[in-house]
Amino acid sequence: MLRTALQAGVGCLPRRAASGGAVSSPQAGRRALSSLQEALIKVTFIDAEGDRETVSALPGQNIFEVAEKHEIALDGPCRGKAGAVQSRNSESWTEDLFGQGPVCASCHVMLTKEFTGKIEPPLDSEISLLERKGELYAPGSSRLGCQVKLSRDLDGITVFIPDGPPVG
Repeated sequence: MLRTALQAGVGCLPRRAASGGAVSSPQAGRRALSSLQEALIKVTFIDAEGDRETVSALPGQNIFEVAEKHEIALDGPCRGKAGAVQSRNSESWTEDLFGQGPVCASCHVMLTKEFTGKIEPPLDSEISLLERKGELYAPGSSRLGCQVKLSRDLDGITVFIPDGPPVG
């Protein structure tokens, strides 16, 4: 519904009653939608065959959630929420939060150097999962899609999916 309204450029915000607040006009609706469009982050996924798809995402979503929403083949059976995850509390202190982190490396993606410097570095727990990918693991580029939260700084990010889920 939102995608259709955004593409059509029509306001879809409800009008308020004259007694309680301002009545939104079609122009106000278009301005609100324009603001939403400006907040969206463009993410380009490239699969192992070289096929590209650019989609929109909201700040705060992670790469796995965006791929899932747009039906892009990125496996993630644990959904990034089954095992322990480390929380970085300071430069020298991390703590394990159980039941809140990934237990697999199925949502392995690779990011370009242009964007890896704009995200938090992976914690040890993520690196140990990525190392299971063997020769597909590229330190500095490999990440788990479920662990990379999107922000405005990542607008235009390119995400390479080196090994998709089995087909058949």
